[in-house]
Amino acid sequence: MCLAVPGKVLDLDGSEPLMKTGRVAFGPVVKVVNFAYLPEAVPGDYVLVHVGFAMNIIDRSAAENTVRRILSLTSDLPCAREATPDTLRGSIVWSEI
Repeated sequence: MCLAVPGKVLDLDGSEPLMKTGRVAFGPVVKVVNFAYLPEAVPGDYVLVHVGFAMNIIDRSAAENTVRRILSLTSDLPCAREATPDTLRGSIVWSEI
């Protein structure tokens, strides 16, 4: 099974399309992601990231719904008890939920 995780594009770097990277926020976690498949993305976009590659631009409501569904599926796991919509409210991506 594959899982693409939504995140918010913070910034982009590189003019060479196949080497374009950017920082993407997944809640409080920020990762460098490859944008070779999504050169049209701009800071502020929400994107789905799979194995380090931005795959699709999605709207904010789709990103929020995906995060809520992931949290609901993992809510019974001990490591997920602290990751709730309330804890995400103060994060970089979900500060306006």
